[in-house]
Amino acid sequence: IDPKLADYFREAPRFTAGMHAVSLRVNGQSLGRANARFDPQGRLCVDRGLADAANIEIPRSSLEPRDASAATCIDLMSLLPRANVDLDPARGEVSLLVPTDALRVVARDVSGYARGGAAAMLNYDIVALDSRFGARRSRFGSASMEMGFNAGDWIVRSRQMATSTDGRYRGDVLDTYAQRSFAGQRAVLQLGELNVINPALSGAQIIGAQVMSEQALVTQDSNAVIEGIAPSQARVEVRQDGVLVYSTVVPAGPFALAGTPRINRRANLDVTVIGVGGESQHFIVSPAVAGIDTPSPGYSFAVGKTRNAGSMHAPWVASAGWSGAIGRYSLSGGAILASSYHSAGMGAGWSPTTKTQVRLDVAASRTVRDHTAGAQATLTVSRRFGEDWSLAFSNTRQSLGFRELLDTARFAQRDSRRTRYRDQSSASLSWSRTGWGNLSTGYSRTVLFNGRTTRRALASWGTRLGRASVSISAEWS
Repeated sequence: IDPKLADYFREAPRFTAGMHAVSLRVNGQSLGRANARFDPQGRLCVDRGLADAANIEIPRSSLEPRDASAATCIDLMSLLPRANVDLDPARGEVSLLVPTDALRVVARDVSGYARGGAAAMLNYDIVALDSRFGARRSRFGSASMEMGFNAGDWIVRSRQMATSTDGRYRGDVLDTYAQRSFAGQRAVLQLGELNVINPALSGAQIIGAQVMSEQALVTQDSNAVIEGIAPSQARVEVRQDGVLVYSTVVPAGPFALAGTPRINRRANLDVTVIGVGGESQHFIVSPAVAGIDTPSPGYSFAVGKTRNAGSMHAPWVASAGWSGAIGRYSLSGGAILASSYHSAGMGAGWSPTTKTQVRLDVAASRTVRDHTAGAQATLTVSRRFGEDWSLAFSNTRQSLGFRELLDTARFAQRDSRRTRYRDQSSASLSWSRTGWGNLSTGYSRTVLFNGRTTRRALASWGTRLGRASVSISAEWS
């Protein structure tokens, strides 16, 4: 080995001089492979090709006199003092952190998309359960359906949920709307029975119109996960804002329902587990426990009349919101105005490290009819410890006078202490290691304004032994 090579690597690992094909990351996002040049000291040299590959806006005059063949090496920090360069020679990776105003606005090309045409679709999920125990018999059925058609540049969709329990029928319409995308404005227009999307506040179900940023590649599925234990073969019903949003049948033992749909990203999930013998258990899953939906970047505006409000009082409502990223922070804000209700909120998310996420959401409301006002704050923290451990914590506190929009129709002031919660806290800890399986634990606590407290804890461990799987679960409430 040439002693000069040992001297070169004596201080730290670094790239050798010349051109290298590297994996390029800019502000945390992978941009694929790119060619990068390094000087004899292993420092990154910025040229026009690297700037184009990184989508960094640098004046052409700063780079034209110094092309890749020139001996002079241009340092990125000399062009962008706030930038940072992280080199990983072992992985062949170059990570750049640059101010957001130095990034080029990438034009979206929509010329390759087809327009017009016609189509129809039907998605369905049907469950039937016939249970017999002794002289008794119970029949249950549920159907979740999504139907619609496309015509021209419009799509029409309708989602319904229906259940039948021993002859008692119930049906709920989640939404029925017409929608059109405007590619030039990157906007979507919805008309009909909608779910209001507000990135900082709980939305509502309305009959009206909504305009929002196009999120064509973002799925409508939720990331919510609901865990529990069924004492026997049982059906599980999940409600939100009083509407049945999901129903299924699970075998005896632990269950985890992933991708449970939501109509409100900030409202609790009301879960009921009903066994074949008629026994039932009921628990509440907070949005933080199920998994908070991070608001998608963009804006939203909606106006209409509330529906499924649970009373004859169905006010008109207008909603507006925005969410986006500023540097390393994700911010959101929004407001809702109704005939006798006003609310505003904002949220901020921060990732001090790649393994830590912190988010704070704050909202305030004022109800004209009840002459009440209040505030709500939610703090969520998640952290990964190495490759094995992960921890999450969330706490929500609200004042007695705080109201969501639908609360104004459901709760009277005289019984708000009995029906409303003051604090909701949850914590979860999980551990996973190859050969040892997965261990997860969770604890939640809810305190009402009248002092009543409910607690729930869940722990489970599972692993695979050859072709067999083994699990142990415990639940306490």
